[in-house]
Amino acid sequence: MLFSLEDVIWSIHPHTLQLIYINPAAEVLFNCPLSNFFQKRAYWLELVHPQQKQQIKEIYSNLLNISLLGDNQKSHDIDYLI
Repeated sequence: MLFSLEDVIWSIHPHTLQLIYINPAAEVLFNCPLSNFFQKRAYWLELVHPQQKQQIKEIYSNLLNISLLGDNQKSHDIDYLI
């Protein structure tokens, strides 16, 4: 079902930060092969609009710290420009 969504959905392992899943919408939205996301851990960050890149890095860093500290939240939504 996730593969049929138009929004990009991705999931990473909470401890290794390895990409587990990204739906095909990413290929359409970012105009690049899905393999790019699996080959380079933070590839998606290269696609963030320059005006928001620092802000998104900080948000992502905070989310990773929450994950590493064992927060029970299961998912997070972040909207950003590309």
